[in-house]
Amino acid sequence: GSGKTTMARLLYNRLRSYFSHRAFVELQPDEGCSRTAHHLVSILKQLGASSFGEHQPPGLLLLILSDFVAHQNRKVLLVVDNVWEAEQLDALLPKHFANGSRIIITSRFAAMPQSDWWKVHLQHLLRHQPCLLAQGVA
Repeated sequence: GSGKTTMARLLYNRLRSYFSHRAFVELQPDEGCSRTAHHLVSILKQLGASSFGEHQPPGLLLLILSDFVAHQNRKVLLVVDNVWEAEQLDALLPKHFANGSRIIITSRFAAMPQSDWWKVHLQHLLRHQPCLLAQGVA
């Protein structure tokens, strides 16, 4: 590969001490959204959330994750590595995070797949926060 996962892990390991809650999830190219529930459970466990059942439907797990990460005192670091489809972002990422949270997304595509999640957050960043968007093409 071109080192996206290695770079994502290095960033995660370097930044993790600045966040009270953190998670790293690595997607596989052929899974699409078939493992959404599995990834949501993994994220919730890594973040330290406790009020969920592992066999709940993905929609409910995303709702629990949304509630957890929106709490104002929770700075969250979340890395979603190897995004292949826009639907993966929409299925895995809540629409709102507490201030100070950071989300790192890697993809082999030169342009981020267009997703509802990406459109909402990019518009918010451009309006309210200075941001740096880095793009590397292998």
